[in-house]
Amino acid sequence: MRRWVRGILWIDGAGALAAGVVMLGLRRFFVGLYEVPLNLITTIGLVNLAYAAVALTLAARKRRRVAWIAALAVANLSWALVCVLLVLRFHGEASFFGVGHFVLEGAWVATLGTVEWRNRQALAGVDAE
Repeated sequence: MRRWVRGILWIDGAGALAAGVVMLGLRRFFVGLYEVPLNLITTIGLVNLAYAAVALTLAARKRRRVAWIAALAVANLSWALVCVLLVLRFHGEASFFGVGHFVLEGAWVATLGTVEWRNRQALAGVDAE
């Protein structure tokens, strides 16, 4: 397993934590910038914080269950699908920045989910090598 893959859970969890804090802390700013409803920005921020709690808990463990790594990967891939649905729903309503955020976030979490899925066995026992 490549060295950077060993830290993917930390990258994933820290990114979700940062995104959640920023989205919630600046949600009124993002409502204006993205031209989407406040409840959508709030929901995105809360989902990111909940996800971060799980990802960072897993990252901190020396041994992990493969099923939890797989669940995290599936959650990322599911959120990528949500991002696609948000693009479809708000295309023509949201600003360029809003649609761009959904596209880039979808691509980012799809990448994370794919890396986690492909490396789920190794990530489960990463410190047991």
